[in-house]
Amino acid sequence: MAHHIVRSDDYRAKVSASQKRNWQDPAYRKRMSESRMGSLNPMFGKYPSDETRAKISAAITGEGNPNWGKPRPPHVGVAVAEANRRRVVSDETRLKMSQSSRGRTNAMKGKHYSPEVCARVGESHRGLHPSVETRAKLSASNRGQKRSAEARAVMSAAQRASPNTFRGKRRPAEAYAKIVEGLRSVASRAKMGVASRNRWSDPAYKERAIAAILRGTRIRPTTPERQMQSILDTHFPGEWKYTGNGEVIIGGKNPDFTNVNGQKSVIEVFGDWWHGEKRTGIPNDQAVSSRVAHFAKWGYDCTVVWENELKDEKAVLAKLQARISRRC
Repeated sequence: MAHHIVRSDDYRAKVSASQKRNWQDPAYRKRMSESRMGSLNPMFGKYPSDETRAKISAAITGEGNPNWGKPRPPHVGVAVAEANRRRVVSDETRLKMSQSSRGRTNAMKGKHYSPEVCARVGESHRGLHPSVETRAKLSASNRGQKRSAEARAVMSAAQRASPNTFRGKRRPAEAYAKIVEGLRSVASRAKMGVASRNRWSDPAYKERAIAAILRGTRIRPTTPERQMQSILDTHFPGEWKYTGNGEVIIGGKNPDFTNVNGQKSVIEVFGDWWHGEKRTGIPNDQAVSSRVAHFAKWGYDCTVVWENELKDEKAVLAKLQARISRRC
């Protein structure tokens, strides 16, 4: 029959002091680590059962935990944070950790921190900001990553199920002032400028953005465009489609009408005021030649019709016929 040996406080203090001295020796720590690494560890490849985990959890929960009610000294928290900050986890180790956790339910799944815990965490992080280096690392690690449709659906459902913690609340005036001050700073404007130029340098993004702007901010078709549409439907039925709503973007420009009968041809309707020299400062002839040259770079023949020309249908037809002859 096994007997439970009770160690005196003096004995435990001596053992603790001896262990502390040993663990201060880097060589000792290395030997201990290597002696339990991989298959040398008696728990290698083994996992405690759910029953065992439940027993361990119950034994150290609440007052059963030897640190229950004992706040961590500030210097210990600083030492732990510094040790974790210097710790570098290799890709191989991260992969092993991921594989070992795969298929196992996260212990925090379905659980939520109590309001008291959230308040303490918030208070401990108040006033702390990640360094420039940390933000750069986070940005680099997230760049180019896209969440799957399944992940987005799960996140959306979770957001709908839980009430928004900011609903009905307004930021304090001081918070708004800080946000505005940050946006107005030279550094912030420079960063936003670089980010915007990088986005607009992507042809796919540029086309999507222009199409969205045209769909959302302009009433299309305009009156001159409807007049042009009537002429085309009457004399060239089924050959032209209205695309001035952003449906077609060619090199960053949105033609008003695009030929759908096998020809690479577009028609632009210029408003007398909107495209005129009085507003733009560009001579009308130069504006027309510039637009024609733009579409020519992409292999399209462009015909520009001014708003005032639509009053004479025969003149418009003559201009279109000249385009057809030019193409032939």
